[in-house]
Amino acid sequence: AKSEQIGFLCHELRNPLNGVIGNISLLQENKVGEEEEELMHMTLQCCTQLMRIMNDVLDMSKVEAGKLQIERIRFNMSDLVNTIVKQIRGAAQAKGVQVHLSFVGFDDGDFNVESDPVRVQQVLWNFAWNAVKFTDEGSISFKIEKKECVKDGVVDPDMQILKLSVSDTGPGLSAQTAKILFQPYLEVQSVAFRESGGTGLGLSICKQLAEPMGGG
Repeated sequence: AKSEQIGFLCHELRNPLNGVIGNISLLQENKVGEEEEELMHMTLQCCTQLMRIMNDVLDMSKVEAGKLQIERIRFNMSDLVNTIVKQIRGAAQAKGVQVHLSFVGFDDGDFNVESDPVRVQQVLWNFAWNAVKFTDEGSISFKIEKKECVKDGVVDPDMQILKLSVSDTGPGLSAQTAKILFQPYLEVQSVAFRESGGTGLGLSICKQLAEPMGGG
């Protein structure tokens, strides 16, 4: 019951927040001064971050209630990933961090895949912003790899494996911390991580979303 109440609250909060994000996006189309433009950019980033947190909490409530649904839709993987890269590039470059993107196994030029685009985007979004948050120098790299699906030594012509990787040159984690990283509400207890803040839900949500899609 508690999870349902929290989920309902987050759902209700998303509607007015979407309105705020839409209004800021419209304002950005107008010609304004440099200071006003920077304020609008910062406000939009804050709203986007808040939306991400609410989506995480909402999905966690669905997981706990056993109501999480995964769809299977054909979509363009290149478009999806490039959208995320564009969203984080400004924040990364403001810290002097470069963003790289590579595709492996898409030699035929066909970037269409079948999965749940909303959930795939959510997982990548969490990993991407974690990389931005904890990387102060160097680079962030996205690698999207399409591979054959092999079952019992036989290639399944009707299935393919999509491997998504986000790597960065941040401080990294100890082996002990890595073992518990995907537990919900966990915040890594180091100065660098505490300064960055967060709900501790993001990576747990990634795991909960990836598993029904065949990932882990």
